[in-house]
Amino acid sequence: MSFVVTRRPIAAIEVDVSVHGTDGKPVAINFVAQYHRHSPEQLADLRDGMANNVRAARDLSLIVRKDGRVPAYSYASDIDFIKEKMAGWLGVKDASGDSVPFSAGSLDQVLEDWPELVIPLHSGFFAAHEGAKQKN
Repeated sequence: MSFVVTRRPIAAIEVDVSVHGTDGKPVAINFVAQYHRHSPEQLADLRDGMANNVRAARDLSLIVRKDGRVPAYSYASDIDFIKEKMAGWLGVKDASGDSVPFSAGSLDQVLEDWPELVIPLHSGFFAAHEGAKQKN
């Protein structure tokens, strides 16, 4: 199949995690998380900004770019990051089996009800920008 070069505003990845239910047994959660696409430079700034937060907390020297810029990470929490970076989702349903439309309010509710999704959604942003893994 030919590669068609076109700007894609969304980067997406399948979120497939298992959490503990109220009875202690595993509950499978599977849906597609959609994120606003970022350029390689923006991704590098985010990664270096996160690293600089850690470095500053440990009183280490910060990453400084060749142009003198010091990348900063402007998010107070992983949840703040997710709220800004997520653009949508596919396959999220309510208890009746109806699709739940993506919105800021529905994202807030999902993160409140399922805090176990914070880490997969945060790391999913970066994984969505890496490309799919190849099978051997």
